[in-house]
Amino acid sequence: MTRQIVVQMAVDVMSAKLAVPQIHRAVAAKVDWVELGKPLLDGVGFAGMEAFTRAVSAHWLLDAMILAAPGRYADATARLGIERITVSALAPEKTVRNAIRIFHEHGLEVV
Repeated sequence: MTRQIVVQMAVDVMSAKLAVPQIHRAVAAKVDWVELGKPLLDGVGFAGMEAFTRAVSAHWLLDAMILAAPGRYADATARLGIERITVSALAPEKTVRNAIRIFHEHGLEVV
């Protein structure tokens, strides 16, 4: 059996000043996914995320730990060109099911 190893790097800082060097190191190291974590989303917002996703060619994962309102996240994530998004395992089952449906409608993968 062949195994595929996927390398993911999490950017879990709250400012662009701290995030940019981490993102550039991840891209230079050819990681498979650059995870934009919840602290960064909280620190810079969706508008601030665009600076990362437009400036650097990478496979992006938004780790938003979604507990509710998946539609809001799906719209913003798709606009940014982010390919994958997470839903918290703590979310109610109805939210998880809605998130999967909505994210797939936007062409996003769900983690």
